[in-house]
Amino acid sequence: MVVQRLFESANRSVLVGGYSFDAPEILEPLYRAIKERGVDVTLFLDIDGTATTAEGAEAFATAFIDRFFRTVWTFGLPKPDVFYDPRTAAPGPPWASLHAKCIVVDDERSLITSANFTDRGQTRNIEAGVLIEDTGFAAELGAQWRQLVGVGLVKKYGG
Repeated sequence: MVVQRLFESANRSVLVGGYSFDAPEILEPLYRAIKERGVDVTLFLDIDGTATTAEGAEAFATAFIDRFFRTVWTFGLPKPDVFYDPRTAAPGPPWASLHAKCIVVDDERSLITSANFTDRGQTRNIEAGVLIEDTGFAAELGAQWRQLVGVGLVKKYGG
């Protein structure tokens, strides 16, 4: 319910850092925010699995995100901007994951949670999270994610 209300309340921007997504229903209010109100949406996704070679990591990540748009973001256009950490698709050490689960809405409200953006994480698991309605905190959290983009630690999906 909190995630749905956050997405429905967005007026300017939504940033989502997520480890696992599996259900279009969870993201449908986010799609409506983009389509109906022109909300700028940015997703940071973990790449589940690794490429067999370092050279194949980008293709592996692209295929993973393509699959996300076929099976989870099933709404079509408009789509959010998507970023990923290339290290999560690379084979071998150092193994990495984008394990964060948080939402920043309009740089005013933040949700930090243990719950994945999956049906199980949102409806069946025992999870904990905190909703913080503090513009200073939300702006700083959003800035942290944008800094990852600025320094090139994460890469924009180009598909």
